[in-house]
Amino acid sequence: MKREEIEKRGEELIKEFSEAIADVKEEVETYYVSELVNVVRIDSEPVQKKDFKDKMLKIAPSVDEEGNIRVEIGKWVG
Repeated sequence: MKREEIEKRGEELIKEFSEAIADVKEEVETYYVSELVNVVRIDSEPVQKKDFKDKMLKIAPSVDEEGNIRVEIGKWVG
């Protein structure tokens, strides 16, 4: 008896659900390729650019007389 009641209620639920979603519009889904999210460049020999040091010193917060970058020690460091 229980099995028949469960099957009947299951069929009713499916019918109710089918009627409820009958008016839902179909949407077009967009899929993205997730494998290209973490793209890395191919390893090669390192190249030192001539103007790198000048550009780095230009954007540094502070530079001393010898050309060393002055930085503030993190507050979390004792």
